[in-house]
Amino acid sequence: MIANNKLKLQDKLDSQLSMRNRELIQLELLLQSTEPHYERGIINRLIIPHIYSHYEGFIKNTSILFLKYIIATYNPGNELPDNIFVTAMRKTIMTYAKNNSSSRHMELINMIRKKPKKLNFSPSLVIDTHSNLKSEYLKEIMFICGIQYDKYWQDKSFFIDNILLKNRNLISHGELNPVDDKTVNECLSNVMDILRTYKQRLEEQI
Repeated sequence: MIANNKLKLQDKLDSQLSMRNRELIQLELLLQSTEPHYERGIINRLIIPHIYSHYEGFIKNTSILFLKYIIATYNPGNELPDNIFVTAMRKTIMTYAKNNSSSRHMELINMIRKKPKKLNFSPSLVIDTHSNLKSEYLKEIMFICGIQYDKYWQDKSFFIDNILLKNRNLISHGELNPVDDKTVNECLSNVMDILRTYKQRLEEQI
């Protein structure tokens, strides 16, 4: 059962990466085939939000798929990682935090001491990109999925926040800022690398 779920998840992750890489490569070919300076400027501005959509979409969708796998294969007899436990308990913790009763807080403590019989949370609600997936929100999603925010991701944070997101947001908000070929190529290569690496990190958690 678990092995079958694992294979299904890996197939879905492979499919997500393949489809998005195919579109990103098509965007790269479109960029290369557009010669006139004026048209190139328009194409560059169109491409940036599309690149961002694959970055956010891949992180969100694959993380949700991963959490669905964790829920489906959960065994109360096995050790439950802290990141999954706190995710499963988050709604309860937030509810009890609004209450000033010590006895109610004791109920929460007793609940925390017990391992849940099943994981009852919605991955689609837990994985929140805020429609603006800056490195701060990516780090939170990675924690939920048990992925270490290591040097690779720390090094990528500047690109995510100050190049990809900055340009995407300016374009999306109607600013007429020019985007050169170097920026587009940097976004393409970095996002393709980020998707590939994130997939690998998720697979390490299966």
